[in-house]
Amino acid sequence: MRRPFSDFMWMVQLDAKKGIDVGQIYLNDKEAQLFSEFIALCARNKLEKKIKSAPFISIINDGSPDKGFHEQEVVYVRTAVGGQICTSFLGMTDVSRANADGII
Repeated sequence: MRRPFSDFMWMVQLDAKKGIDVGQIYLNDKEAQLFSEFIALCARNKLEKKIKSAPFISIINDGSPDKGFHEQEVVYVRTAVGGQICTSFLGMTDVSRANADGII
């Protein structure tokens, strides 16, 4: 589910009320965005290495409307390295129409 970073504070407050130790520093939407960017960069780099080392890959996509009935495509990459098959999330994007022209 897509949530704006401005929702971060009330989500942290809810976690604290549930007894989760959320700490005392970096509790603002700007830091949450910065951490998310670095986490995404690390995940992207790891996936890029996996794809580059794979002699075989395939791309899989699946579409479905979100809550607002906007069509979205989810894209996965399947790699095969040393007999191990792994399917990884590659990305999600909005598409104009749910047909070949709208997806490509």
